[in-house]
Amino acid sequence: MQTLEDKLKKRSGIIAAVSLVIGAFLLLDFIVSLIALLWLLISSPESSQFYQFLLIALHANSKGVLCAEIGIDMVSALMLMLIIRHAYLFFKSTKNDARPFKADNIIKLKKAGIGMIVYAFVEVIARKGFYASFADSAPASQVPDPAFIIAALLLFAIALIFEYGALLQQLSDETL
Repeated sequence: MQTLEDKLKKRSGIIAAVSLVIGAFLLLDFIVSLIALLWLLISSPESSQFYQFLLIALHANSKGVLCAEIGIDMVSALMLMLIIRHAYLFFKSTKNDARPFKADNIIKLKKAGIGMIVYAFVEVIARKGFYASFADSAPASQVPDPAFIIAALLLFAIALIFEYGALLQQLSDETL
C-alpha cells in the first residue's frame, strides 16, 4: 500500500516530467520560429508554398506582418519557458523530498507568478515593437492578457498558503 508521501512523490514526478516536455516543445517552437524568421529576412520567399502557408496560418497579409507575428511567438516561447522552468523546479523538489511546504518552493511559486505578470506586459510591448520594426500596419490595440494576471494572483495566493503550511510544518517539527 502506498503512503501519502509516496503518492505525492509519484504525482510530483509525473507533473515534473510533463513540465519538462512542455519546456522542450517551447524550445522547439522558439528554434523553428527563429529559423523561419531568418529565412524570411534573408531570402525572398514570396513565391514558395511554405510562405503562402505561413501567411494563411498566422493570418498575416504581408511579409512584415508575418515577421512580426513570428517574432512575437519567439518572445512568448522564451517567457513561457521561464515560467515552466519554475513549475518544473517546484515539482522536482517536491518529488525529491515530498515536502512541498519549504521556503525555496514558496520562492519558486512567487517567481512563476512574477513571470506570468511580466509575460502579460512583455507580450504587449513585443507586439508593438515587432509591428513597428517589420510591419506597415500597427497591431490592433492590445492590453495585457488578464488570464495571465489572474493566474499570477492565484499563484501568489497559493504561495501564501504554502507559507502558512511551512510555518505549521516548522512548528510540528519543533514539537516532535
